[in-house]
Amino acid sequence: MLKKTIHIKPLDLQVPLWILLVLALGLSVYAWTSRDSWLIHHRLSKMASLVSKNAGENVLVGLVRAKEVVGFFTEHPAISLGPTASISDRDEISAAIHQLRSGVDTLKINVRDTKLNIAPNRTEAVMNVTVEGVFTVGGETDNDLREFQLDWVKNSDGEWLIQGAKSIQTIQRPPALGRAF
Repeated sequence: MLKKTIHIKPLDLQVPLWILLVLALGLSVYAWTSRDSWLIHHRLSKMASLVSKNAGENVLVGLVRAKEVVGFFTEHPAISLGPTASISDRDEISAAIHQLRSGVDTLKINVRDTKLNIAPNRTEAVMNVTVEGVFTVGGETDNDLREFQLDWVKNSDGEWLIQGAKSIQTIQRPPALGRAF
């Protein structure tokens, strides 16, 4: 029986180790950056579900959900919903959401499209988002598309909050749409 001896030179092991190290570092950076993106998208999705309203919802549940939504915003956000409508504190946000939800029988908020740019410092981000609201009033169902720019900031706890929002007019819609919000 012949025994075969394989000799491995140290240089032969160094090249694959360097490649693995570079790949691991690249994946770590990607995962860390993707984590912020996931957190922002997750918060947006959670906020959309809180604004949505099911048929026959209790008024108190609506008030609680409107109050929960303000936790997604900084203390004094700058929100511009058009040339004449602006909101600058959490109480106004809660009141506006409650008013919106009270004016419809059902409301489903669907996030249709997002484009997110996270700043290199990873404490600020800008998101363009297209939102569809499907609502029922008096048995009639309608929908509305809106596009917004959301300015996000990461607080000291690592939580992403909306610091500013503005409506952007890139979607052309027929005049009959747009009654709910």
